[in-house]
Amino acid sequence: HIRVVTGASGGMVGAGYYVAARAEGNGNIDPNVVAIDSLDDVAKYLALPDIPGQFAPWRFRDRGWALEKRWRENAPPMATRFDSLRSKEQSGEIPSLIFSPSSLDDGRRLLVSNLQLSALTNHRNFSVSAVQFYDLYPAAKITVATVARMSASFPWVSPASELPRDKLRRIGDAG
Repeated sequence: HIRVVTGASGGMVGAGYYVAARAEGNGNIDPNVVAIDSLDDVAKYLALPDIPGQFAPWRFRDRGWALEKRWRENAPPMATRFDSLRSKEQSGEIPSLIFSPSSLDDGRRLLVSNLQLSALTNHRNFSVSAVQFYDLYPAAKITVATVARMSASFPWVSPASELPRDKLRRIGDAG
C-alpha cells in the first residue's frame, strides 16, 4: 500500500533495489544481497586509477563508477532502467521513487523521479530550489544504480557524479 518512497543518502540505495526488484514481478526480495561486498572495487580504484587520475587531462572511470558497477552485478534489479519503472508506478504495482541528490555547484536539489514534480520546483517570488532530472535530460537512459549513486555519493567512498550539460554539473549526496 506504499505509494511513494523518497529519502536521502544510502537509504535510497536500498529503496531503489526494493522497488526495482518488485518491478521484476516475482515480488521476492533477496536479503542476501545486503551482505555482498561492494567496497573492494572502490578501494582498488581509489588506490590505483583514482588518485593519479586527479592529475589526468582526460576523463576516466573512478571509484564511483566501480561502486555502481558492483551494485548492478551483485543486485541485478539495480541495472533496471529508471524510466522503465514508470508504467508499473502508474498502475500502482510498485511505489514511485523520488531521489533528491544535491547539485554541488549551486546547492539546488535534483529531483529524479518518473512523477511530474514541477509543483515542488517552481515557487513564485522565490528562486528555483530544485530542478527535475528529466526536464534537463528528457531522453536519458539511466539505471536505478546510477540514480542511487547520485543520491549517495560520499567523497570518501565515491566522488560526486557528473552530469553533462552546457557546463558540467556535479551531483552529490542528498543528506
